Amino acid sequence: MLTNHQIEEQAAYIVKKLSNHQYAAYWVGGFVRDRLLGRATHDIDIATSAKPEQVMSLFERCKPTGLQHGTVLVIVEGTPFEVTTFRQETSYENYRRPAEVTFIQDIEGDLSRRDFTMNAMAIDQDGVLIDPFGGQDDLRKGILRCVGDPYLRFGEDALRMMRCIRFAAEYHLTIEEVTWNALLTQAPLLSHIAMERIRIELERIVMGSDCGRGLHLFVDSGLFRHFKSAIHLNFELVSNMKQDELTIWLSRLAEPSTRFALLFLILGTSSEEALAAMRILTFANQRFTETSDILLFHEWFMHEMDSMVESSELVRILTIGSLRFGIHISRLWLHLIIEVNELMIEMFQYRAEWLQLASQGENWLLKLPVTRLQDMNINGAELLKLGFKPGPQIGQLLNALLEEVALGIIENDKNQLKHRADQLKVGKSGHYE
Repeated sequence: MLTNHQIEEQAAYIVKKLSNHQYAAYWVGGFVRDRLLGRATHDIDIATSAKPEQVMSLFERCKPTGLQHGTVLVIVEGTPFEVTTFRQETSYENYRRPAEVTFIQDIEGDLSRRDFTMNAMAIDQDGVLIDPFGGQDDLRKGILRCVGDPYLRFGEDALRMMRCIRFAAEYHLTIEEVTWNALLTQAPLLSHIAMERIRIELERIVMGSDCGRGLHLFVDSGLFRHFKSAIHLNFELVSNMKQDELTIWLSRLAEPSTRFALLFLILGTSSEEALAAMRILTFANQRFTETSDILLFHEWFMHEMDSMVESSELVRILTIGSLRFGIHISRLWLHLIIEVNELMIEMFQYRAEWLQLASQGENWLLKLPVTRLQDMNINGAELLKLGFKPGPQIGQLLNALLEEVALGIIENDKNQLKHRADQLKVGKSGHYE
């Protein structure tokens, strides 16, 4: 991966070349903001007075990614940079996208269309900051403020309200009063935004560095009540936990599936409810399947623990669960409960054996002789040769043998497995005898 310095050099080359051909050119947007804050960034956007065709005539490698909006992708030594013509947006469609774009010649006019003052700054090739709306001062004061009229900004693009929540949390900013009031007023407009866009912003909030504050702001704003498709989750329960505590617990889980699984546990969400919500939010199949499976494992395990007589049964329950749900899901779940063990005990009043599970569970999993049918020294074809009838009973028998090997009842030895299979008499009578 290129260093920040290398990326800046490549971006500076683009700005210099445009300037040498008498076009105005600036670094803009998130890069400028992050540079002022001393934060690393690997994404530099460039704004210029040159029109798209003029930009493409100057650089060897270009991709016209958004000509109608004035955007060209300029590729320098393999690194892509968005170069966009100064523009104004006179109207918007569906409270999200500009319907009409007019190319202009001055940077201040271009910056005036942006969402927040901290994102409405530019830097020229000499390093001079262009800041017509006081973005730098707002950053110093820790304020998040819309450019111009916040009611208009949120009315143009309703997704900006979700971004407002995310930026305030991620950059530790206080949302300016008029901007906050505009967000509360314009919240119903969020119903026009595609669920995919909502999901992306919600993911960034949950996976952010101050996710607790982000979730509190999200709940306080009531934005979740105005999604295009209803999500039946008790988001209000987030308020039962302090912001900093919520951030501490969720941040211990870097894997998105486990972090969302913990959030769902805090919200009192079942595996089935989580699966439905994540589908509505257009999460990728792997993400919503993995998350709901972690919750399903949790529900199954807690049910098994309720009927447990002795703590020694923990090993058996974890082993069977790993075979039933897969070693990957069991490890994700175990990692979750280990990382937030104190919270789990406090919230759900788990039994004393829970501490033993958290401290020894991973070692128990590591010692399993087998975790899947492929690990077995016998397979379905070999059982058929032994005279067992084809059909679902073959799978039943293999799973029964897998469980006994995993529990240490028999060894993973072909002769022992054949003998035990014959004892179980699956396939000869069609059921266990």
